[in-house]
Amino acid sequence: MKVFLDPGHNFAPPDTGATGFGLREQDVTFQVADTVRALLELSGVDVRMSRNNLTDILGRTVTESLTLRAQGSDDFGADYCVSIHCNAGGGIGAETYAFVSGSFGDQLAQKIQAQLVNMGMRNRGVKYSQDLFMLRRPKAPAVLVELGFIDNANDNDILRNRQFDLAEAVTKGICEQLNIDYKGGEDDVTDVVDTTDTNDVTDTTEHWAKQYLDSLTAAGIVENPEKWEDFDNPVTKGLLLALVDKMMDNLKG
Repeated sequence: MKVFLDPGHNFAPPDTGATGFGLREQDVTFQVADTVRALLELSGVDVRMSRNNLTDILGRTVTESLTLRAQGSDDFGADYCVSIHCNAGGGIGAETYAFVSGSFGDQLAQKIQAQLVNMGMRNRGVKYSQDLFMLRRPKAPAVLVELGFIDNANDNDILRNRQFDLAEAVTKGICEQLNIDYKGGEDDVTDVVDTTDTNDVTDTTEHWAKQYLDSLTAAGIVENPEKWEDFDNPVTKGLLLALVDKMMDNLKG
């Protein structure tokens, strides 16, 4: 049997994920998926991943990134496609999506969701969507797993500190659907998963906003651009007002 694992999102733009309490979705999804890969291989499953390394970046746009993931599943000839994500937006708990009720994807989603609940995640249930790209585009029966809410303190603690338990739950659900025995354990996969510390990885990809900073600097609107290069942090009202005033002067000129 062949299972295609899609660790959601990219290490850097395009198609980056949600964040919460210093944790990034794209890092969690890779680390959990890589452990699922190792556990499934121990159980005799042929596995391929859309991202083989933590720092992989697929595509130049979000659409291209998603297309490459789905195409990877098709090219592999996967029997099942499992896309792994973290949720955000003010909830708590795990939920798993399938394309339609009663499908093979639904069967897999039910089993994965049950295992996540068994390991202690609050149950948000199995849901169905015909809009999610990674459910409708792959030829194989597909599921999308939302492990937990990265912006919820309780779930974030689990996403940060119990990644093996999450991976084991997903793996057990897949093994149950494939009707094979789960043969893994935490000690069995220690040497075969990517244990890169995300705090030690330097993101060398230029931030998407850098081009706009360069343009405003060249126009004389932004002075001391190095003060603006922490792109993902908010600016003060004072800095914003100063920038707008500069823009108005530039327009008058």
